[in-house]
Amino acid sequence: MTALSRGGPEGLRERRRRQRRNRMPLYEYELCEGECRACGGRFTLRRPLSAPELTKCPACKKPVRKILSGFSTPHKLKPLSVSDAKKAGFTVLKRVRKGEYEKQ
Repeated sequence: MTALSRGGPEGLRERRRRQRRNRMPLYEYELCEGECRACGGRFTLRRPLSAPELTKCPACKKPVRKILSGFSTPHKLKPLSVSDAKKAGFTVLKRVRKGEYEKQ
């Protein structure tokens, strides 16, 4: 497969940019009271961590509260190898004696 058929360097940059953009957490909200045709009483928004807390529904302007929701975990559950951990930027330590560790 050639670099051109995989999207090349430009395609790779675009995929990485999309992945960074998708790192914002999803927040679920529900109306404190009442019903709304626009939002259905519950809605989900992707917001940066630095955004101020949402207090009103963007559609109906009624007061809302953030609700706790489920989250997804990575599907790749195998443990990292030492080389994978180092590539990811982690410091790998090896136990020498009880309470003593040294870098690998």
